[in-house]
Amino acid sequence: IGQGDSGRTERFVGSESSNVYLLPQAESDHPAAPHAFATFDNKPAAGVTLGDGALFVGTQFAVYRIDYHTGDQQARGTPVKLLSVRLSGTARSSHHQRCRRGRHALCKRRLVVQCVPSRA
Repeated sequence: IGQGDSGRTERFVGSESSNVYLLPQAESDHPAAPHAFATFDNKPAAGVTLGDGALFVGTQFAVYRIDYHTGDQQARGTPVKLLSVRLSGTARSSHHQRCRRGRHALCKRRLVVQCVPSRA
């Protein structure tokens, strides 16, 4: 969530596609239409965390950072890949069999990425 000086609140939503969407003024009585904020090389782009002047996005194969300032309506530049996950580059790797869900967050200004083993 990004809170603007004018009291506007933006929300970011990951998706099954390669896009992360911005929902401008999501908490207002008259929210603006959602639109793609940034596009990534792979999908899904489902994990989204906002903090430390950036938007962090987890896709199927990587975690990215995009500079963000409250009120931005589109990405300021190309997403920067911070790390790769599923190093095999395929969704059907043995790693995928063990880790179908993942989480990431900021903790004391450090990006924390967690693999959650599935119960398959």
